[in-house]
Amino acid sequence: MARILVAGFCAVPGPHRAGVQLPHVLRALSQRHTVEVLIVRKGDQAYVEQYRKTRLLRVPVPDGSVVKQIEAFRRALRRQLEGAEYDIVHFRDGWSGLPALELRERLKLRTVFDVARGPMAQAPPADDALARQLAREEAACIRAADLVLAPTEAAARFLSAKGGGDRVRIVPPGVDVDTFDWEHAAGLGPARILYAGLLRRGRGIGMLLRAMVEVASRTDARLALVGPVEQSFADELHGDIDKFGLGPRIDLLGAVDNEDMPSVIAGATICVAPLALELARQPTALYPTKLLEYMACRRVCVAPRRGTVTMLVTDNEHGLLFKPDDATDLAAQILRLLADPQLRDRLARAGYSRVRQGHTASGTRRELMVAYDPLVADLPETTDTGPAIPFGRVHERDGDETQEVTNSQLAVAGEMSGEVAARPSDTDADMLFSGPTVITTGADELTNVEVKPAAAGDSDDAVEISKDQAWLVEQNPLAEEDTGGTPVDLERAPTGPAVVQSRFAAGELEVPSPSDDGTPTPVIDPDDDMFEAAGALLGSEPEPKDTGETLAVPEPE
Repeated sequence: MARILVAGFCAVPGPHRAGVQLPHVLRALSQRHTVEVLIVRKGDQAYVEQYRKTRLLRVPVPDGSVVKQIEAFRRALRRQLEGAEYDIVHFRDGWSGLPALELRERLKLRTVFDVARGPMAQAPPADDALARQLAREEAACIRAADLVLAPTEAAARFLSAKGGGDRVRIVPPGVDVDTFDWEHAAGLGPARILYAGLLRRGRGIGMLLRAMVEVASRTDARLALVGPVEQSFADELHGDIDKFGLGPRIDLLGAVDNEDMPSVIAGATICVAPLALELARQPTALYPTKLLEYMACRRVCVAPRRGTVTMLVTDNEHGLLFKPDDATDLAAQILRLLADPQLRDRLARAGYSRVRQGHTASGTRRELMVAYDPLVADLPETTDTGPAIPFGRVHERDGDETQEVTNSQLAVAGEMSGEVAARPSDTDADMLFSGPTVITTGADELTNVEVKPAAAGDSDDAVEISKDQAWLVEQNPLAEEDTGGTPVDLERAPTGPAVVQSRFAAGELEVPSPSDDGTPTPVIDPDDDMFEAAGALLGSEPEPKDTGETLAVPEPE
C-alpha cells in the first residue's frame, strides 16, 4: 500500500474536466492505497473533506492575479510534502509538478505526470507569458517524471518523443456509465438542443447562437445552455441573445451538479459540442469530455470535424460532424437531425454502444492500476488506514491480567455486523464513542473483555484503532443471538474527545483562522516568488514579477 498525494491547480469535485475525471483516478487509487488530494478551494468548499475513500485538502488562494494564486498553491504544496510522508505524488499540471520534482530526491518521492487529465489536453492559457512558463514546466515534468499518463495514442507518441520514452502509458478519460445512462424522455413540447459546459469566450457559444438563428427560423426548437456563465462573458452573451432575437428560444439553466446532468441530458433532442481542439496543432489535445456524457445518455451529438473529435465520433455513424467555425454548416446538421427521427435514433444507439465498449470510467481505472503496478511493486508494505485515534487499555472483567486487542480484531468485530451506511467527518471524531457500545464476536481473543482508559504515561498496552475501525465498531452493534459470541463493552475514555492527527500540513499555515468577527483572514506571503525557483530548476531566467494584472487561465472542459 503506497501513500499517494494527488495534486492539481483545480477544484474537485466540479463541473469541469478535472472535477469530473480526477474522481475516477481517486476511486482507482484508493482501492489499494492511502490517498490524499491537495487542490484549490473554490467558493464555500470545505478546507478538509472526506471524499469517498480519500481526503481532500483544499488550499485557499487570494483573489486577483492568477500568478499569485499559483504561487500560493505552490507554497502550500511544498509545505504539505515536507510536513507529511508520501511515497508518490500524482500531479496533473506543471504548476504542481515543479515543487514535487524539486523535493523528490530529498523526500524519496516517486512522481506521476497525469497529462490525460491536465492542461496539456486543453487549450493553453490565453496569456502568452504564462503559457510559455507553463510549457517549460510541463517539458521538465515529461522528462523527469517516473510515469507519464497520456490520453490518446497520438499523445503518447508525442510525449515519448519529448523525453517521456518508455515511461509513457495511455490512460484515457472515461465516463461513469452507471450514472450517465439512458433515461426515457416523454418527448412532449418542442425539440430541445443542449449545450453543457462553461459559458465563456472561446467556447463556440457565439457560433452556436448564430446557427440557432437559422434553426429557429425553420423550426420551433429551443436551445438550452447549461453551465455557469463567466462573469466577463455575461454581458456579451445576453447582448448576442438580444441582437439575434433569440430570447424566447433560449433557456439559461445555470450550473448543474455533474451527478444531476443525466436527467438534464435526457430532456435533450440533440446535444452539441461546438468547439474542439485540432490534434495537428496540439498533439496532446483531447476531445470534449462532454461528448462522452452525451453519448452515454444515448443522445445524438453534433460536433466539429476536428482530429480530436474523430477519435471518438465517426461522421454519420456515431453522430454528425460540421465544418469547424462554420455556423451555417452547424445549423444544417442540426436541421437534418430534427427532420429525421430515425437517423437520430440510429446515431444515438451507435454512440451509446461505442462509449460502453471502449470509454468507460471502469476501463480508465483498470488502465491506471496497470500503469501503476511497476511504480509500486518494490514499495514496502504498509498498513496505514488513516489517522489513528488513541483509545485505552484492555482488561479482563474478572481478573487483573491485561489482554491486548489488535486493530484487526476490532475491525473484524465491526465488519461482522454488515455494511456501514455513512462515514463520519473529522469534526465528528469526538462523537465516535458517545457511550457504552455492546458488540458480539466469535473471536476467542475478544471473549469477556472490556476496554477502559489507559493510565497517563502508561501506553504499552494502549489500543489504537483507525477511524474506519472505530466507526464500524461504534455503528454496528451485534446481538448475541446473531453470532453466538460473548458481548464486549467499549467504554468512552473520560479524558475528553478523541484526538485525530491532522495530515493537512499545508493547512496549518495556509488555512485561514477565523477572526474575532468570524470572517477568515487569508495568510499569504506575497514576497515568496515560486516562479523564480521554477526558473532556476529549469535552467532559464525567471519570468518578470507579476504586475497585478489578472491573467486568463482557461478552465478545463
